[in-house]
Parts: sequence; structure tokens; C-alpha cells
Amino acid sequence: RARSGDLDPTWGDAGETLDAITDDEDWLNAHVLTDSGKYVVAGWAGVPGDFAVVRYLPDGRLDTGFGDGGKVVTAFSDDPTLVDVAWATVARPDGGLYVAGDTCDADYFLCELGIAAYRADGTLDTAFSDDGLATVGSDLGPTYSWPGRAIVQPDGKLVVGGVIFLEEDVDLILARFHPDGTPDEMFGVDGVAMIDLGETENFMQDLMLLPDGKFLVAGVFGAAIDPLSSEQDAGYIARIQADGSVDMTFGGGDGYVSWNNNGQGALAQHSLLTPDNQLLILGYQTAADGADCTLNRFDIDGNPDLSFGTGGQVIIDIGRDDECFEMDFDRVGRIVFGGRDMPVEESAMAMALNAAGRLGPHTAHRLAAPVNRDDEPPGNVIGRYHADGTPDATFGDNGLLRLTLAGGAGLIFNLTVQPDGKTLVSGDTLYEFVTARILGDGPAAQTFLPLVQGGAASGD
Repeated sequence: RARSGDLDPTWGDAGETLDAITDDEDWLNAHVLTDSGKYVVAGWAGVPGDFAVVRYLPDGRLDTGFGDGGKVVTAFSDDPTLVDVAWATVARPDGGLYVAGDTCDADYFLCELGIAAYRADGTLDTAFSDDGLATVGSDLGPTYSWPGRAIVQPDGKLVVGGVIFLEEDVDLILARFHPDGTPDEMFGVDGVAMIDLGETENFMQDLMLLPDGKFLVAGVFGAAIDPLSSEQDAGYIARIQADGSVDMTFGGGDGYVSWNNNGQGALAQHSLLTPDNQLLILGYQTAADGADCTLNRFDIDGNPDLSFGTGGQVIIDIGRDDECFEMDFDRVGRIVFGGRDMPVEESAMAMALNAAGRLGPHTAHRLAAPVNRDDEPPGNVIGRYHADGTPDATFGDNGLLRLTLAGGAGLIFNLTVQPDGKTLVSGDTLYEFVTARILGDGPAAQTFLPLVQGGAASGD
């Protein structure tokens, strides 16, 4: 009998899928679970790189009604030397998709935010910006969407977030579009809000729409290309008004709240709004033996919830040098999160910097790409904690489950919980997209395996 935490045998090939987009490197960065139960993942395909989008049916088979056999590759230019990297995707109410990322020169130095709009069949939606493609940033400076998030508001407007590199600092950038791809001139300046929170380097890791129409931004103040390298690095959350201006009523009166683990460094990676309207933040911070994952909880105005953990924070040691990247709530309100641990002595990172010392497309939201996955590869970890921040002892080893994918080569970066309690994760092997589905508990997990499983695996 299948158990909670087991790979779901009804997904793909024994719980996993493995799909190459090109014969070169294929990296998966983003995902979305649609209302129809289909699972969409996006990233970049080949070298130097194009947008890549793959859609799976609810059983993990490639959706042949989408693109070419379930896969779509999109370039923003006919120039084969240019770099296009997808970092975020969001479903549209009509079954289509928005995918946001970077479109850059060959050196990954001069970049713009790039947005692609797709119909439900995977073709570009020419009702959006005439050709289905839009860019932001050519007259602003080098602009990156990474790690970026995309949001579709209830009124159908699209909001994408990222960062802009200026001469002496790095600021946040938000852009809002009407459904036809034209900028929303009521937002920021001509549809673009450039946000300086007062720190030299402001990096965005997450963007969330709040019920009142405001936005919550989460990220790190400091050197995101080498996170936690300085005691000055601090995790932060900031609240942005619906018009793109900083909400100065949030936190201590300057629009944001930050923390840095008593001067040792911290980072905020993902945010959720709890059912009782509190802000839950997943991240990680420095520790004596590398880094540990963290959960921080605040009220809606940015005050720490002192009833949660110690002083509003729960520290989670998942192994060696830890990173946690995304979380979701399950059917009963437990916190399900994804992370990975790396050997501390092997945690040097491949930065993929260009000649000017800036990021290349191989890092960004993962912030750190392990130099060698073969000698002592990172370990994938799924965690399940109760709403009060205590581990769920019925799941894995005291709330932590080790997950090996693609024979040990698969590294996950995304996680979401389905309405039936199953958990979908996705990532890559550096050369192929990887997805997996994990059983939850309750009726969905109490299933005896069939003698014959129907359907073809997506990797076949």
C-alpha cells in the first residue's frame, strides 16, 4: 500500500517524468498548477537559450494539445546569439499562460524583462502586444526579471517583478500590463515602478498579491550572486501600494521589515498568506555549519508574530548547507516546503558571470548552482510542518523527507500542493526537465497499486 511521502505511481513513470527540450542544457525555473489540473513548467532550452514551456496532463503525460507534443520553445529575436530565459509563469483564466523572464544580449549584460503570452494550445497570443511578446527596460538600464514572479490580478492585469541594475545600486522593478499587453499608465510611471528601499542592493525573490490589492515583495538586501557572503546581507519583506509606491505604513514606517540573524546574514525566498491573514516567509540564514532554513511569521503590518517559534522564527536544519525555495499549504493547513542540502565543503558556487562580473542565466533564483553534482550531489528535501511551526512527526523523519530523482541527478526548485493533497515538485538535471508527484495522506494515499498502469510516461 502506498504511503504518505511515497512517489505517486500514477504520475509519469513510477512517479517521475524526465524530458529533454534540446540536445544541450535545459534548465527548469518556474511552474504553475492550472485549475484544470494540468502542470506547466518553464525555463530555458539550449545554449545560449530560449524560453521553454512544457505542459503535463494530470497523470504526468505530456499534453499533446499544447505546442509540439507538449513543448513550446520561444525566441524573442531571430538572432541566435541572444539569450532568453524564463523565470516565472502564471495561468490565465482563459486557459492560456503568461511566461516572464529575461531577453538579453549574447553576454547576458544588456537585458530587458521579457513577457510571452500563450493561448491554451501553446501558440503565441497575438492579442497581447500584437505578436504575443512584450519587453520592459530598454530605456531604463540593464533589467533582469530573475528570480521574478508573475501575477494575474482579478481584473486581468498582469504584474511582473524583477530588479534593475543601475550605476551604483540595484533596485526593484514592477511592471503592470493590461490584458492586451499595453502598459497600465496608472501604475508607477507609464506602467513601470522602480523601487528603492534605501539599501544599495535590493534583490527580489518573491512577489505576492494581497487581498486589498497591495503587493508583498520578499528578498535580500545584499549580494544575491553570493548570498549570505556578508554579515550585512538581510532578508526583507516590503509592502507596495496598488499604484506601485512603497507603503510607508508597513513595518517600522519605512515600508519594509528586515532581519539578518544577529548580524550573520539571512535571505527571504518565498511568501504565503495564512488563512488568518498573517505573512509566512520561507528562507534561509547562516549557521555554524553552513546555513539553515527558516520560517518567519508576521502580522499583516509587518510585526513579528511572537507566538510562532522563537521570536516569530522557526529554524530548520535539514542537513548540511541548506537552502529552502518554495512552500504551500496542504488540505489541513500544514506547511509543506521544498529545500536541498549540500556538503558545506562542496558549497562553492558556479556563478556564470559575464565579462562585467554580472549574473549569467545559470544562477538567479537558485542563487547558487552546485559546482559538482556527481561527487557528492545535493540532496532534495520535502518538509511538512504544522501551522504552529512544529514538525509533523508522521511525515518522513520528524517532518523531513529525502527525495532522490533521476537517479540522483535531479535537483528540484519548485513545489506546489494539489487540492487532493499530493505534492508536485519540479527541477532539472542540468540537461532535462524533471517533475515528480508525492502522495499526501488521507484517501488519496490509501491506494493499492494496480497490476497494470495505463498511460505512457512522458519521458518515453
